[in-house]
Amino acid sequence: MGTLYLVRHGQASFGAANYDQLSPLGLQQAQRLGAHWQAHGRRFGAVYTGTLARHAQTLAGIQETLGQALTPAQQLPGWDEYDGRALVQAIHPGPLTGVTGAERFQQYFRLLCDALAQWMAGTIS
Repeated sequence: MGTLYLVRHGQASFGAANYDQLSPLGLQQAQRLGAHWQAHGRRFGAVYTGTLARHAQTLAGIQETLGQALTPAQQLPGWDEYDGRALVQAIHPGPLTGVTGAERFQQYFRLLCDALAQWMAGTIS
């Protein structure tokens, strides 16, 4: 019987111009997972990913230390993440104003948490 491993992508680049990139820590996380699996002799018969850049970058980081070429058998758009901007705009349609820098990211994150809670409760779609 086979084993299914579900892996979330490594840390993305929150606050960067392009969020859909692994941060240096995210790449290190992927490489460490590959090294762990390599040390335990794990081999994989099939790989499925979402379509985001950070998914491909996580897979590439795992491959660097795993010692096994892994080609996605299929990319599944349904595995991509929710649209955070659309959720925030559903509860806060205008631009974020009055704050900059770290405060702006904190305000966005608070709005995102609120929007996610409302989305999961079915209050917004």
